[in-house]
Amino acid sequence: MTRGNQRELARQKNMKKQGDSVKGKRRDDGLSAAACKQRDSEIMQQKQKKANEKKEEPKVLCSESLLFEEKNQSISH
Repeated sequence: MTRGNQRELARQKNMKKQGDSVKGKRRDDGLSAAACKQRDSEIMQQKQKKANEKKEEPKVLCSESLLFEEKNQSISH
């Protein structure tokens, strides 16, 4: 008889585990496959644009610091 209780507890534990795993996943929001693809494409384009802007930013800062160093060297010599 104890195995019946053990099975029931295992089932409850598994149900809780499965319920928790759904929390992190995207739920079906009623969009068609094409609409999901379009939405995901727009999101990825925005992310890529941000990443490209972030890559461009340090180059500007590096060139400005090089110019600053060159000016300081020409003044000190």
